[in-house]
Amino acid sequence: MSDLLLVEPRLKLVGTIKGSGEFQGLCAEEDGAGEDWLVFPSRTARPLEAARRLTTAAGLVFVEGETLATTADSDGSTVPTVPPTQAAPTLAAVTTAAVEAAASAPATLLLATGGMTRLDVRAAVDQLLRRQPHHQAWRKLQTIAHLSQALMSQSPESALLASYASLSGDALLLLDLDGHVLASAGMLPSRTIARALHGESGDRPSMMIGRWNVAAQLIAADATRRATGQAWWLVCGRRTADTPNVEDPGFVALRELLLGVLTARRHMEHSQLADSSVLLASLCAESSDKDELERSLIGRGFSRRAHLRLLVAGTAKDAFRSEIVSDIAGIGARYGIPLLVGYRKGRTLVLTTDSDALSQLTAALPAPVGISARFLRVGQGPRACREASVAAIVAEKKSAHSVRFDDCGAIEKAAALLGEEALSDAVGSLDAAIGEVKDGAAVCATWEEENFSVAKAAKRLGMHANTVRNRIEALSGQISFHEADLVLWSLWRKLVSRER
Repeated sequence: MSDLLLVEPRLKLVGTIKGSGEFQGLCAEEDGAGEDWLVFPSRTARPLEAARRLTTAAGLVFVEGETLATTADSDGSTVPTVPPTQAAPTLAAVTTAAVEAAASAPATLLLATGGMTRLDVRAAVDQLLRRQPHHQAWRKLQTIAHLSQALMSQSPESALLASYASLSGDALLLLDLDGHVLASAGMLPSRTIARALHGESGDRPSMMIGRWNVAAQLIAADATRRATGQAWWLVCGRRTADTPNVEDPGFVALRELLLGVLTARRHMEHSQLADSSVLLASLCAESSDKDELERSLIGRGFSRRAHLRLLVAGTAKDAFRSEIVSDIAGIGARYGIPLLVGYRKGRTLVLTTDSDALSQLTAALPAPVGISARFLRVGQGPRACREASVAAIVAEKKSAHSVRFDDCGAIEKAAALLGEEALSDAVGSLDAAIGEVKDGAAVCATWEEENFSVAKAAKRLGMHANTVRNRIEALSGQISFHEADLVLWSLWRKLVSRER
C-alpha cells in the first residue's frame, strides 16, 4: 500500500493502514471483490456503508467527486443501470469528509484526489506491479524522493516524521537518549515510551504500550556514538497486532535522512558553541583583547548601550546537552534578545542583555545558577564572571536553583570585587596557617559550611566533636581569625577550584 502511495502522490491514505498493507491486485466490487485485493466500491454505496461491508478487502479506493453511474464505466466495469422510467437515486459526490467519516471502519481507505479517475488508479497499480525486481532499493529511493522535500523545512525532523506518517499511517516519535521529545507525528504516549527505553541496552527493542504496538530503532553514525550521547531513538507505533518493521526500506530511508539532519545539526551546534565559548572565555579573561571582543559582540546583535548580565550554571561534571542550548536559543528568539551560550571550565555560560527574559533563561539552565550584577562595558567581564561564580557558590550552599549577585551578603560581594590577586593576598596567611593544622582544610571548610556548628561538622567528618574543637584551637594558636575570615577563605578556595 505504501508503495502505491509513492507511485501516485495524488492517492491519499485516509486514517491508517489496516492489516499487512499488502494487496494482490485491483478490481471493482461488481467484478467480485476478492480477498486481499484493492476494491473500487459500488457507486451506489456511500463510503461508510462500503467500508463496513467489504471487510475482507485489502483496501478500498474512492475517487473524489465520483457519483452514481447509469452506464458502463469508463474503465470497462459495469454498474447497475437505472431504468428510464425510474428516477435515479440521489447520491452526493464522494467527498473527503465522507471518506474520513468511514476511517474507523476495519478497511484501509484510499482517496484518489487531484482529478484522478479510476483509469489513473489502475495505471498506478499496473506500474507498481510491473516494476523491476529490485524492490527494496526501488522503494528506498522512492521514499527518499518523497521525503526529501521536508529537508527544506525550518524543522526538518518534524517535517520528515509528518511526511512519513502520511505515507505509512504510522505514529512516530524522535527522542534523545534522555527521553526528551525532539519531534513527533501522531499520538504515541511519549513519556511512557521514554521510560521504557531508558536504560535499554539493545538497539531495536519492541514492546506493547497500551493498545500501541511499538518498535524503536537507535539512530547513530556508529556503535561508539551512543556512549557520547550522539544517538537518538526513532520510534514507530501502530494500533494493530503487527509490529512495525524497522527494516522496511521506507523506514530505513527515514532513519538515514534523520541521521543526516541530526548529525549536521549537532556539528553546527558544536561549531557555534565553540565560537561562543571562545568569546565568553575572552570576556572572563583579564588579558584578552576587549576591543576585538566588543566588535564581535556587536556583530552578534549586542549594543554598546545595553546593560549585560552573565550567567554561570551547572557543575564541572555536567556534560554538553544540546537541548539546553536549543531551549536558551528559543527563549532568546521569543524575546528578541541577543545571546551567547558556551562552556567554560565545564560549566554553561550565558551572556545576554538585562531583560524580562532573565528568569526564564535561569529556569532553563542546570543548577546552581549564579547571575552577575548588571554591567555596561565588556572590560568589566572578568568581574562579572567572578560575581556570577560567587552567586553560584552561594546558590549551591543554600541548595537554591539560582542566586543573583545583588542578593549576596557583604562578604560574598567582597570576594568578587577584590579580584583574584587581592583576594588571594587577603586570605594567604590564613590559608598557610590552616595548612599547618592536621586535617585543617577539611575541618575548617566543613565547619564553615555547617554554619560553624561543631556538632554538625564532626558528624559530617566522622570525627569526635572534641577532635574538631582541638583542630580549631590549634588554628587559633597560630593565627588570630574570625568566622568571617573563614567565610572569605572558603569562597576563595571554591573560586580557585572553579578556575582549575
